[in-house]
Amino acid sequence: YGAMPQIGTDNAKELAGKVIIDASNPSERRDGPMGAESLRKGAGVATAGVAALLFGIHPTRVESVAWIAERKDVVYGLFFLLSVVFYVEYCRGGRWRKALYALSLAAFALSIMGKAMAVTLPAALLLLDAWPLRRCVGLRALVVEKLPFFVLAAAGAMAAVVTQRMGGALATLESASLEHRAFAFAHAFPFYL
Repeated sequence: YGAMPQIGTDNAKELAGKVIIDASNPSERRDGPMGAESLRKGAGVATAGVAALLFGIHPTRVESVAWIAERKDVVYGLFFLLSVVFYVEYCRGGRWRKALYALSLAAFALSIMGKAMAVTLPAALLLLDAWPLRRCVGLRALVVEKLPFFVLAAAGAMAAVVTQRMGGALATLESASLEHRAFAFAHAFPFYL
């Protein structure tokens, strides 16, 4: 199979206003002509297999795949994505709108409990509002709407800092000089690319 950037160009009308989360599993029944075209051009199992392979061999993800103690990444990722899915459905409106917002918030809380990295979700939701959801109701209204997410993010960040400090994981400038940190960064950055 080959890369498929042309599908987006060819099917721009069908893609307008849609959020595509399940790009590796097209379905003709669910996705219509766009799904049929994606399947015809080779998307699906091969795409998912390549993505799984890259996830498994990338240096920053090997621990999550090979070491059971790194399940926090999987837990965090699962609930982070669930929160995004519930939020997108909430934005679409409908009868269960308040319940979807509550589910998004609950999934976010579970994601933070899995890993503190989840505190980035409120900013990600704001970016989703701008594109692809195109919710142009004003920045202030969007931030107010996400206030519970920001409060949870702040609480999660504070809990992470306190826990790391109690465990001795936060180094002071006295224990690790600025030069040492710069050298460690210069060494690690290219490795993780």
